[in-house]
Amino acid sequence: MKHWSDSYIGLTYSDFNCAELAREIQATEFDRWLTMPVDTCQRNHAGDLLGDYGIRIDKPVDGGACVMTHAEGSKWHLGIVCLIAGQTWILHSLARVGSVRSRPRDLKRLGLEIEGYYQWKT
Repeated sequence: MKHWSDSYIGLTYSDFNCAELAREIQATEFDRWLTMPVDTCQRNHAGDLLGDYGIRIDKPVDGGACVMTHAEGSKWHLGIVCLIAGQTWILHSLARVGSVRSRPRDLKRLGLEIEGYYQWKT
């Protein structure tokens, strides 16, 4: 069965950075219109990243946000949670590969760590 996230895999980073991808998915798939700047992840820390846009939650929800830190600690990264057949995946966009879907346990290999999950404010 096709998941809504399938059509976003393989997009180039020049088309959608992580914040742009999140905004596009929320508008197209969930009818949520986020106003966060496209350079959000480059200039904010996690508390600011979704403070105006989301509420921290304990368990991921389909279409919710996943805030990650880069291993070097210089900036934040944003992904969208995809619940597929009972498993959690994170759809996100990286400069070197474009948009991909990763399992949370595989994020460390990409130099990322999960800071937390968020439900979007409506």
